[in-house]
Amino acid sequence: MTIKWGFLGASWVASTALVPAVADAKNASLYAVASRDPERSQKLNPTKVHASYEDLISDPDIDAVYISLANHLHLEWATKALNAGKHVLCEKPFSVNALEARHMVEASIENNVALLEAMWMRFLPHIHQVRKILASGVLGEIISVTADHGQRLADQGIVRLVEPSLAGGALLDLGIYPVSFTYMVLGKPKTISAVSKKAFTGVDGNTSALFTYDNDAIAMINTTVLALTANTAVI
Repeated sequence: MTIKWGFLGASWVASTALVPAVADAKNASLYAVASRDPERSQKLNPTKVHASYEDLISDPDIDAVYISLANHLHLEWATKALNAGKHVLCEKPFSVNALEARHMVEASIENNVALLEAMWMRFLPHIHQVRKILASGVLGEIISVTADHGQRLADQGIVRLVEPSLAGGALLDLGIYPVSFTYMVLGKPKTISAVSKKAFTGVDGNTSALFTYDNDAIAMINTTVLALTANTAVI
């Protein structure tokens, strides 16, 4: 069976990462694309270019939808695609908050279709090795994790990163990577304490958080769009 993919959005990530991945897969094809710019859609070389997002998710030939839209649109279009009976791969961040995520998961369950977050970090070769090392038990009990992701992006004219109405900010764009890494290593925390510094537009320019766990392990994460940081993680 060949899975026919429909792309909502023709973003840089879609064109540079997902299109080559679908092309390399033996059981997948890029069947359709819908975006605000039909020319960008056509450049992805799909079988079809749809005039609207609605037309794409109602296309009966599409099996799965990849959502490559701005953060604040994930809930709306993921839910619509799920309710149309399509499997959904949603770009990070999965949603803007926990309530939105819950609505998306409920729609997935109600329609008996798959819903996944495109957390590419989890599939990198060195992360695969980290998981193997953790599973082996060779490290013993994990007592501490620190993880950091910072890039100087706030002053680069990238509107989606600094606009509150588009769900911008450091945590949703970069912080999810150290958060995801920490969850991978230690699981769900018992408590979370966090503090943020606002950027000039009101979104978080810097966020730091402390996670605690039932086994007394501690994790510390930091993220910022105000400066380039070391971008390291330590177990």
